[in-house]
Amino acid sequence: MIRALVVCLACLSIAMVLPASGDLPKVPVPLISTVDPGTAKVGATLVANGTSLDKSAVASLYMIQGESTIEVKMVSQTADAIKFIVPDSMKAGRYDLMVLTKGPIPQYIEEPVLVTVE
Repeated sequence: MIRALVVCLACLSIAMVLPASGDLPKVPVPLISTVDPGTAKVGATLVANGTSLDKSAVASLYMIQGESTIEVKMVSQTADAIKFIVPDSMKAGRYDLMVLTKGPIPQYIEEPVLVTVE
């Protein structure tokens, strides 16, 4: 009986610390589904296509490979596309794309697409 009471009190104390789901505004999750072209050279302009990619959802875009993370310059953003430039510092190889979201709790989200730099 006492054990059950202690467990209930512990659960209530945790529930009071966590914000209710209604306390935070709903922010759409950005998703990049394709990159055109899939292969490019340094300095080339690429277009990442997907959903929820506008300025209200995506703060910045990165190309990542292993421990290397390089922020790319976004030329333009719409709800379904981000146009960006492959940085001069990129070496040849395959890179994942990652976004940093906007909102009350910014998050890094690795996207399910690859870009090849020649």
